[in-house]
Amino acid sequence: MVTIRKLKKRRKKDESDKQFNVYGEGWKEFTGVPDPKAFPVQKEYAASLYTFVTRPLHPDAGTIQCYIRRDIDGTHINFSKYIVYMEETKIPIMAAYRYRNLGSSYYEIKLNTTGKTVDAPMGLTIARLEVNFSGTDFLLHNAVSGHTGSSKDLACAVYQRSRGPGSTKGPRKMKCAIPDIRKDKPEFTEWRHKGKSSPLSAALKSLQIEKGLIPLLNKPPTWNPKKRAYTLGFQGRVKVSSVKNFQLVDALRDPKHDHVLMQHGRVNQVQFSMDTHHPLSLLQSFAFALSSLHAKKFVD
Repeated sequence: MVTIRKLKKRRKKDESDKQFNVYGEGWKEFTGVPDPKAFPVQKEYAASLYTFVTRPLHPDAGTIQCYIRRDIDGTHINFSKYIVYMEETKIPIMAAYRYRNLGSSYYEIKLNTTGKTVDAPMGLTIARLEVNFSGTDFLLHNAVSGHTGSSKDLACAVYQRSRGPGSTKGPRKMKCAIPDIRKDKPEFTEWRHKGKSSPLSAALKSLQIEKGLIPLLNKPPTWNPKKRAYTLGFQGRVKVSSVKNFQLVDALRDPKHDHVLMQHGRVNQVQFSMDTHHPLSLLQSFAFALSSLHAKKFVD
């Protein structure tokens, strides 16, 4: 029988927190995090890991702690390679590679099916993160070679301009959306991918949020007069101040911003923490982290 690792480092939850954070229905017992050493056949590990990173995290999983390391790949002169590791085991689970087109950029996101960093470039491509020219709009979808079945939009993020025409000053402001969770089983509802005219992005930008999605926003930082800067509490998971640091909360269900569903922040020049909680998937969390790390023409 295959055993699956259960992480020791998980956020403690009280009963009210658990009730607040459960989205959807049909949840069964949380079986843990896939461990490559527990699977005698690589394909079995790959299938288990794919399910783990692409589906919404289980409500009982707590906060899954990861970190991202960035590097310069090949002939690039800027950071172009990003690898996600599990915090406790140091096992790589995903990697992203940045490419440029005329007027836009995109990231190919790959699944690391061996648990070895050297194999990251050969991983299975499971999603693409599309970026517009100004670096304000991001769309995650699975219209890639590694996916079978209908293509879907998986998440999107929109940043408010802080430079150029129509900009506003102050801390970064981002809105995000992920599909809602189905009522019959713990999977995301389907938003068909329709190229750049994404229904998911359009729904997020509309004044009336449609059913079938979960809108998120970055938790507004508070002004610290002693430090003369805007700050957020990251519980020791972030070591360096940066505009790239953020926390996501539910825009509708959490008006007081008490329940952080994801947080991301700088540890050093090349490493960033990435902590994810139900209902997000690790793939969506990785995409939101990449959106923050991406250089933007009209956002500070």
